[in-house]
Amino acid sequence: MTGTIATIGAVVGGWHTTNLPAYSLGYVDLAIFAAMLPTIMIAAPIGVRAGDRLSEAWLRRIYTALLFVIAFDLIRKLVS
Repeated sequence: MTGTIATIGAVVGGWHTTNLPAYSLGYVDLAIFAAMLPTIMIAAPIGVRAGDRLSEAWLRRIYTALLFVIAFDLIRKLVS
């Protein structure tokens, strides 16, 4: 649901913006949107099932680990 609202916001927010690629609605490139949609439709239910099967403690650990990986990557890019 959040993704749908964000997509609508990107379309409305960029509706009158100039110099956007052809085949775009606002800030949404329709070619990329069409390429991502099947993957999202397949992966979302898998993620929900995995989240239901894991305990809250494991979900917190995984999320924390991902945040550290992202932070490390951002710091690495900032330093180099």
